[in-house]
Amino acid sequence: MPEPNGRVHHEGSGEKAGLESQFHIESAATSTEDYDQFDLLIGMDKANIRSMYRICGGDYDGKIHLLLEYAGRPGDEVADPWYTGDFEATWQDCWLGARDFWRFLWG
Repeated sequence: MPEPNGRVHHEGSGEKAGLESQFHIESAATSTEDYDQFDLLIGMDKANIRSMYRICGGDYDGKIHLLLEYAGRPGDEVADPWYTGDFEATWQDCWLGARDFWRFLWG
């Protein structure tokens, strides 16, 4: 159930992926204000990207991207363990995307 701030805590997600319980995994719904407030909006899959385009009224400043674009994998989506049951593939995709996104930001 979403909290008042719109965030959803994914109870047990970290444990299923083999992460220690000190990790807190959450998500938030994109809002129309996010496009103006943030420099980049990163989606995990094409469904996320379509939703962001719809909510934000398009991508007139080129702010919306798939995470794996930063890892040299344009068009690739993060594996979704909801459908695959493969948390390791999801972990590897997220790790690679986050690492290379960090390199994009900080050189």
